[in-house]
Amino acid sequence: MLVRDVIKQGMPIPGASNIYMIVDSRYLSGPFSIMIFDDAVCYGEIVGISRVSKAETPSELKELKGRQVSMKVIPGVILGVDFLYFKKESWELLRDYGVIPNEYEVTVRISELEKKTPVGKIERHKVFPKREVRSWE
Repeated sequence: MLVRDVIKQGMPIPGASNIYMIVDSRYLSGPFSIMIFDDAVCYGEIVGISRVSKAETPSELKELKGRQVSMKVIPGVILGVDFLYFKKESWELLRDYGVIPNEYEVTVRISELEKKTPVGKIERHKVFPKREVRSWE
């Protein structure tokens, strides 16, 4: 599944950075039954980065395409959106290239999801493996 959003800065959460993307919950927490007390992480790769303004995107950012990232999923139960907080290592990769919150739009292809329930059950899922779903359509 492709997710595209302007990255944002919020409060840090345990096990992740304070940088996140938003995706409609019908694409992630809905189909994969992620509850508020689950510990869920999605894995994927960067497929695009561009500046939000009309300024030219630095050519060095092309080096990020294909790089692996992981994001902690925080389901927005009431809001209808999920918050995908970049894990610290993933954010450090973006930060080192000068990818600044609110200035860059990032597209990530999410391929896997790992969910640990409060009772310790671990579930692993491929995310829409039969076709490429775009969360913005």
